[in-house]
Amino acid sequence: MNQVEAAWLAGLIEGEGTIGQYKYGTRTSTVLRVEMKDKDVIEKAMKVAGCGNIVFKKARGNSKETWCWSITQAKQVEKICKEILPFMGARRSAKIREIFPM
Repeated sequence: MNQVEAAWLAGLIEGEGTIGQYKYGTRTSTVLRVEMKDKDVIEKAMKVAGCGNIVFKKARGNSKETWCWSITQAKQVEKICKEILPFMGARRSAKIREIFPM
């Protein structure tokens, strides 16, 4: 991923994404995900990152159908986070450093 792509991906994650660690019993899961209605943007995010999965979520109740790109392998999440870190805002940068001490 070049710097322009990293900056674009950082902006997308800042606006529409989440980065976190979640505990399930004794297991910890590290996740990066972006969910939105724009399939083409989701596909570009996965292409730029070079990893992850895309899932279509049907509309339910008042919610609209969306596309969700996610990375659930901790090493891949860490790699992407390190590449986009220089372009992230203070709050998400702190979260990335909390999950992946650098």
